[in-house]
Parts: sequence; structure tokens; C-alpha cells
Amino acid sequence: MAKHASVDRAALTVRRAACSLQVTVADHGEGFDPAAALERSKDSAFGLFSIRERLGHLGGDMNVESSPGGGTTILLKVPLSPLSSGDGNDGTRSS
Repeated sequence: MAKHASVDRAALTVRRAACSLQVTVADHGEGFDPAAALERSKDSAFGLFSIRERLGHLGGDMNVESSPGGGTTILLKVPLSPLSSGDGNDGTRSS
């Protein structure tokens, strides 16, 4: 965080919504242009573009709110599979 946002702290919130896991990371750092950051970059395998692509493969989503000088908030949403019914049809075993 210190490298990119020039901050030493960020707020991390993890919560379970109805059918998804939601992770929010927020800071009061330098901020950036989200459109430019979400473009493919060959310099980094784990940039925002890569995270968005990986979430998409899982059926998830990412929302980035940032502006130069205004800090950044990133919301990651990952769908959760339904709770096991215990009948074994979903790869689980009932005892």
C-alpha cells in the first residue's frame, strides 16, 4: 500500500451477503484513474485487471471507486455456493 497509495493503513471489511462474500478495501491515499488501472498490464500478473478477470471466472464482480487525491475503495464480490443439503449430490458426504 505504501508503494502505490502512499498510505500505511487501509480499512478491510469482510461480510457475507445473501449469496456472496464481499470484501471491501478502502484507503485515503493518492487515488488513481480506475479506467487506466483496469486495462491489461503486462508488468503485473496480479494487478486490478487480473483480479477482475479471475473474479469473473468465478461469477464474481469488482467495483473500483477512486480519484486522484481522493483515496480508493475496492469492493470484491464472490458468489457462494448454496449450503450443502447433505444428500451427497453436491460432492459432500452425509454421515
